[in-house]
Amino acid sequence: MPTGRIGISSGGGIKSIQHGFYSIAWGTDLIRDVSITSVDISKSIPFITGVGSASPQNEAKSFSITILNSNTIRFERKSATWTDTADISWEVIEYRNVKSIQTGTKTFASSTGQTQSITSVDLSKSIYSASLSTLGGAGGASYPQSSTSLYFKTIHSDTTSFVWYLLEFY
Repeated sequence: MPTGRIGISSGGGIKSIQHGFYSIAWGTDLIRDVSITSVDISKSIPFITGVGSASPQNEAKSFSITILNSNTIRFERKSATWTDTADISWEVIEYRNVKSIQTGTKTFASSTGQTQSITSVDLSKSIYSASLSTLGGAGGASYPQSSTSLYFKTIHSDTTSFVWYLLEFY
């Protein structure tokens, strides 16, 4: 049975920070929804801050995180074939003074780098978060390539989904 806990704090340009730890038993769950204290999703960004598992397969540690609605975050993975428990630490940060937020999912099955066009932002006033779930044995990387483009890369050609958030401040 999944377990979890939540902590909440705030300060500065941050309205609230929720953080927690969640354990997911392997075998059946590809998607797990977790309740959080209500946030304004137009001013919030999620982060996976760590994943641990006794499984030797890197896929066992591969989760994406999405803000599903103002009261729910979702963890997702591509495979549920291992028997080990995954322990996920996470944060959801709700900010003040947000100019814009862009979010999306980039799914591909290639070791060739991929790009995603975005509405222009001032990167010096922006924060970016990406998480991934994959069937492959390795992770990947994603970052803002320019003010109008994101870059995604894995070192394998198995299906990988990056869930990304780009938040720009005034």
